[in-house]
Amino acid sequence: MPLFAIAVTLVATIALVFWTGTPEPSPTAETERLPVLAARDVFFEDQTDGSVRVIDAQLKQQVEIIAPASNGFLRGAVRGLVRERKRQSIGPEVPFTIAALATGRVVLRDAATAREIDLATFGSTNVEVFARLLPVPATSGGSKP
Repeated sequence: MPLFAIAVTLVATIALVFWTGTPEPSPTAETERLPVLAARDVFFEDQTDGSVRVIDAQLKQQVEIIAPASNGFLRGAVRGLVRERKRQSIGPEVPFTIAALATGRVVLRDAATAREIDLATFGSTNVEVFARLLPVPATSGGSKP
């Protein structure tokens, strides 16, 4: 009898996890209030050759081209947010925001769905993938490295 109760509890727990789905990353009140040191609104455009163009939404200029079959983490993070947009019938008109916070954290935000991914939870290498897309602050001499 105790074995049966354990089995029922296990099956119910697994069913509950699958029924409620995977938790989606979302912004917290804490991160929305933190000072932003650098931010860039960007669009990610898939290209026919498998590359991804990263475009600064304000300047309408290309920031970077992500080579085909590279940067799997960036591709996966963006696809997850795009999938949520499609689920909510939201188009690509609203850019994503990459922001470096005063705490040193870097986040990827989607204002269209109110989702946020704290990139630090995926390791420093994956943070750098997005951090390099942030604008380079002007130095005191007014030039950029």
